[in-house]
Amino acid sequence: KLDADDTINRHVSKLEHLTGFGYERGRKIECTVEGCKYKFKRQYDLSRHLKSMHSEITNSIEES
Repeated sequence: KLDADDTINRHVSKLEHLTGFGYERGRKIECTVEGCKYKFKRQYDLSRHLKSMHSEITNSIEES
């Protein structure tokens, strides 16, 4: 089953890869840190992002 945002056989050009064109398509899981605009397709990717980009925030939450 395909999402409304998914495309079939769509070729992404090098320019689109470099510029991030279409980044939001299919990314429905938002970062939970206030002010962070990153979105993800998978919960796993959000977890990795939180550990690498917001470790000071997630560490302080785990300690409390």
